[in-house]
Amino acid sequence: MQLNEETPLQQIADAYPWIIDTVAGLDDRLKIAKTFVGRQLIKRSTIGDASRLSGYPVEKIIEELKKLIEKHGASDE
Repeated sequence: MQLNEETPLQQIADAYPWIIDTVAGLDDRLKIAKTFVGRQLIKRSTIGDASRLSGYPVEKIIEELKKLIEKHGASDE
């Protein structure tokens, strides 16, 4: 999977179902991902949207997602 600013968060969550719980545990600002509102946002948001909402740069989000995917032993291709 190509990760870029336009990648839908739901696409990532579908490919790596474990990733929402993992990301939510990384920082208090990301705990919203596990709430009802967070799940609704994930359905219609991209990595770029997550960047704007969280204050993290897009590049940092992509870098961290790739690290998590690699650490989990999954492929991001």
